[in-house]
Amino acid sequence: MKSTRVLIILVCILGVLLLAGCTDKTKHNPTRFDAQDKGTVWIDAWRFYSIFFSTAGNPGYMNSLAYLPPGYNWQSGSGRPYPVLYLLSPFRGDDRYYFEHGLAEVADRLLAEGKIQPMIVVSIDGRSLLGGSFYANSPIQGDFFSALVEDKDFLVNLYINRFEVPAFRGERRLESPALVNRYDDLYRTIADPEARAISGVGMGGYGAFAAALQTNLFGSVSAIDAPLDFDGIDGNTGFLSLFRNTFTPGAWTRIDTTETGRVDTTFIVDTSQSNQAMSLIVSAAAAFSPHYLATRTDSVYWNQLQLETWAYTVTDSVVGSPSTYLRRHKAHVPFDSTGAIVQPIWDKWLEKSIPSLYSNDTLGYAAAFDTMPKLLISSDYPEFYYNEQMAGCIDFLTENGITFDTMSFSGNGALTGTADHFLYDLLEDILIFHSKHFVIPPDIEGR
Repeated sequence: MKSTRVLIILVCILGVLLLAGCTDKTKHNPTRFDAQDKGTVWIDAWRFYSIFFSTAGNPGYMNSLAYLPPGYNWQSGSGRPYPVLYLLSPFRGDDRYYFEHGLAEVADRLLAEGKIQPMIVVSIDGRSLLGGSFYANSPIQGDFFSALVEDKDFLVNLYINRFEVPAFRGERRLESPALVNRYDDLYRTIADPEARAISGVGMGGYGAFAAALQTNLFGSVSAIDAPLDFDGIDGNTGFLSLFRNTFTPGAWTRIDTTETGRVDTTFIVDTSQSNQAMSLIVSAAAAFSPHYLATRTDSVYWNQLQLETWAYTVTDSVVGSPSTYLRRHKAHVPFDSTGAIVQPIWDKWLEKSIPSLYSNDTLGYAAAFDTMPKLLISSDYPEFYYNEQMAGCIDFLTENGITFDTMSFSGNGALTGTADHFLYDLLEDILIFHSKHFVIPPDIEGR
């Protein structure tokens, strides 16, 4: 009986010691947080000359929201730096899009569960006055690609925060112009490609893959229901399916004018909020084929002063601005009023397709893209025939022996399997995927 009591006491003491040891390890684990620890969200507005100088008259701002993990020293801007995941908004989405779908809540929960490492997550607004920029350079919508990732002197401008800037207040002139560079300037980031990732839904997924393919800034990339391979697996789907099922002969209003001996024929379409498919096609045209004819320089400068209007001789492939007829906002779409494809203009679109950007790479970025961790996520009910484009891109990657991961979702029982409805759950997979592939320098604590 006495020996039994002694044994019980010894077991209890051992259990207390083990519990104390486990508690101590958890306390000093910098990648694990208590459930009550919450990250902080900062609202920023960045102004770029490259966006402002466009014929559509975009105001030049690229808004963003930044999730800062628990422990980030936002008051002084000091402390250890963190890896960064950039999330690009979909068509008509803005910088609040991912937060409205639970980004902060998901990140806080995954950190508390130890499933991801601490990171900064930036949600970026890619809207334009036509609906969406596709994060491309365009004389109509502005040079969004340059504003996002390109280090060009002409982009240098003022940084403006709506409320309060971590580490200081007010305005500051930055030497690094691109948005990614500005976050490295103003936030405690690890400014290494291996610790920087990019992702997006729909239009944002295209922007993510285009940025990963045309720069050396990112170490991993992902996309959800994105327009990646414009004509699909068989060369006759994707955006072509969208054209066939959105525009029909006789659905346009035709206006003919004559200026200085030139006939300018415009087809006006409904690109209002009620017809997002039409609006998306016009926005994509502004991004991928804004002007088939070589009139960029003269057109841009004349239109800034509003002294002359756009005039094209390819009459059946011009579209007006959203909602109202503003002749200085025309963009070439790759089909005419009968629905027939105008091949030279469609070829301009295909040049910007992800397979084409990869095949035509001249700067050596494709080699890094080959081995870069990539995740392509498809849902059951995507918008704008994006599933056909995702399938085409997956087929292209497979044929070329390029490594990638794929996921597909059907819904959670309560909601259909669309990216919008399922994004709360998809965000978990996106954050875990990129956290897994971040490469953190061994000297990070001393930086």
